Amino acid sequence: MRAPSKNREYFKMLTSKEIFSKRASHNFKIIYAESSRRAELSTGLSRRQLRCSTGLFGIWLIFLLVLPIFVMGQTENQDQKSLKEILKKEIDGVEKQISDYEEIIASKQTETRSLSNEIKDFDNQIKKTQLEIKKTELVLKEAELEIKDREEQISKIENFLSRQKILLGEFLRETRGFDEHSFFEIMLSNKRISDFFDEARAIQNIQENLQTASLEVNKSKKNLEVEKDAYEQEREDQLSLMNLQKIQENDLKEKMEGRKSILKITKGEEKKYQQLLSEAKKNVTEIKKQLFVLEGMSITFEEALSYAQFASEKTNVRPALLLAVLHVETKLGTELGRGNWKVDMKPADGEVFAAICKKLKLDPDLMPVSRKPSYGWGGAMGPGQFLPRTWLLYEDGVQKLTGDNPPNPWNLKDAFVATALKLSQAGANLKTYEAERTAVLKFFAGSRWNRSYYSWYGNNVMSQAEIYQKQINILEGK
Repeated sequence: MRAPSKNREYFKMLTSKEIFSKRASHNFKIIYAESSRRAELSTGLSRRQLRCSTGLFGIWLIFLLVLPIFVMGQTENQDQKSLKEILKKEIDGVEKQISDYEEIIASKQTETRSLSNEIKDFDNQIKKTQLEIKKTELVLKEAELEIKDREEQISKIENFLSRQKILLGEFLRETRGFDEHSFFEIMLSNKRISDFFDEARAIQNIQENLQTASLEVNKSKKNLEVEKDAYEQEREDQLSLMNLQKIQENDLKEKMEGRKSILKITKGEEKKYQQLLSEAKKNVTEIKKQLFVLEGMSITFEEALSYAQFASEKTNVRPALLLAVLHVETKLGTELGRGNWKVDMKPADGEVFAAICKKLKLDPDLMPVSRKPSYGWGGAMGPGQFLPRTWLLYEDGVQKLTGDNPPNPWNLKDAFVATALKLSQAGANLKTYEAERTAVLKFFAGSRWNRSYYSWYGNNVMSQAEIYQKQINILEGK
């Protein structure tokens, strides 16, 4: 029989908390015994000391719910930490060697151009690029460790939240059970009045700890989202590094072929080398006819320049910079234009890609995209190598500038304008060296543009832009 309502209200007023049944009290004592044992091992305190500091039954919540959060943040594999330190030292050493070669290369710029100096410059550039590739390999290893750490941290938080969901659910079920017992039933279930008040105090402690635990669980959920976002960023960084490595490898190949070519043409004779330099300064026709390789096609430099100049008029981005970006991006390799969207594209981009093709009245199965490499996904479209979702960000802007409705990522004019628009929005329209270099880095690495290991990409594009600018000056008679 239930106790009269006024007695029940009096009891609630007395304790300010709901009271536990004997069954629930027994359950919590079992939990308390286990948590106390864990707490003693973790802190070195006796059970008596723990009771004094938190209350008879409240301690279990602290050690089952709160303590794991601190443990998760404190543990790190010692081997991984040591490996990180080793990698950091190796990267610092390689960077020092790269810096030395940069000084050597810079010092040679003021020297008279000769075949001997040209070969030495090629050798220095080749050695520097080899070191850049080595540095990227080390940074990739470092990134892999960071990703592994993120995965472990995410796993710990997910396991923690899973356990606490079960514990909190059981706890709440038990507390609701006390509402089914009258004041007198609870009084009679205790042999001594002191036991009754002990339970009342314990309940109060536990309910206060419950609130703390709930806050900690919510905090852990937020931490989990932060860790997952950071994990995705690390993954994107890893893919960018792999792309960077591929560009560096192709750049190295290009330099080695350049060295071999100049020796073959001059046959090691200084006179023939000087003659070659003289002809290069005057031969406008050869500059116009030289091939400019883009995704899945080759056009003449003259044609590429005309598209770049059109894009420059619309966006105020230097034609030479735009050509340099497209030239370096093409160095991503033979995967360009050789893939199929159903096989090589990230599944999440498939629907967007199909919608783009539908607007253009194109068969998506026939439209070339970049092939999926050994890592990550392919699926980039056209000369500008835009992923479907990225293309949508610039689609309206390209339409306004070109008049094409809808614009086409495989169309040369639209692709040049889209690339220039992206560079312009990143600050390249200011036309200063630093503004252009920063824009180039943002074009390649997004929000991670200022990480030191991407500096090579920015420097490489700017060097190529200088080469193109000289050729443009010759064509314009400057």
